Amino acid sequence: MESKLVSTFADLVALLESENVPCQGDAATQVVTFPVKNGPLDSEMIIRWEKQLLLAQFAVAFPYKIPPQHMALTEHALALINHRLIMPAFGVDHDNRLLYYRVVVPRTDDGALSYDHLFRLVSTTIDTMIDFYELLGQVVLQGAAVEPLLDELTPKLKAAVTPSEPSPTDGQLPS
Repeated sequence: MESKLVSTFADLVALLESENVPCQGDAATQVVTFPVKNGPLDSEMIIRWEKQLLLAQFAVAFPYKIPPQHMALTEHALALINHRLIMPAFGVDHDNRLLYYRVVVPRTDDGALSYDHLFRLVSTTIDTMIDFYELLGQVVLQGAAVEPLLDELTPKLKAAVTPSEPSPTDGQLPS
């Protein structure tokens, strides 16, 4: 079966609405948002449909501001996590003291993304934030050192990779 194509921002909003996703679209900024409530994560997904650049951005923010005294520790944690991830995309908005996971992908020359690709990008963005939510909460909110937390989390994430998938290289976490 051929996958549906999402070619325009209006198509994206219509698709989300047809899937009963309670979204808010802004045609002027080409941004659509919807709530993400999964396990401990209570945030929102932001999808920016870059009109001129033929890019799509998928982002979920950590729902807490980074205390100023934990900013350097958070930056260090994200550098270590991004280095080990197969799909590194954690970042910090310093102006707003927010941590986020953001994936930016090119769309086809005609501006489209397949429904399946779009679904995988949304899922990967949310799932990666959920996978690291507890660890990041300890670093951001409590000032915990990231190294022991990563040592504890790595085997759990590696065990979650199905045997049919190639094993990540040493030092990389599945996302």
